[in-house]
Amino acid sequence: MAERLRSRYPDRAGSILTFTCDRMRRYEGAWHLEEKTFLPDSFVVKEEEHTFLDELPPQRKVIPLNREGQTFLQEFCGSDHHIALSKGRIRNGKTEVLSGPLCGREHLISRIDRHKRLAQLNVPGMEPVGKLCVGLEIVEKN
Repeated sequence: MAERLRSRYPDRAGSILTFTCDRMRRYEGAWHLEEKTFLPDSFVVKEEEHTFLDELPPQRKVIPLNREGQTFLQEFCGSDHHIALSKGRIRNGKTEVLSGPLCGREHLISRIDRHKRLAQLNVPGMEPVGKLCVGLEIVEKN
């Protein structure tokens, strides 16, 4: 969807952002690392381009990104707009992320699904979306 909009509005292609993340998925008896769209069926538009939203069809899921959310996603995802898989452990009931983009950002995690190897995040500046899921593998628990 985002690619079609970029080709339709080439002058605003830099304002239409899509994000991907690494997730683990089990099939054929083994875990595999896959790259998934971070915000499926949606895309992000920078705040300064809010007039652009009026030109889009109303059925599209558009996430207006304010400056706080834009800064967060740039730091979290980097320039390639990709979130790598994080690895962590649970010690005495407390989550510690050892590597990956969630390292030092444990306060953003609202829920962990150890079976699916996902973490739900509360992301500042992206309130219309709600909770976002990224890959988190818990390698140790005691």
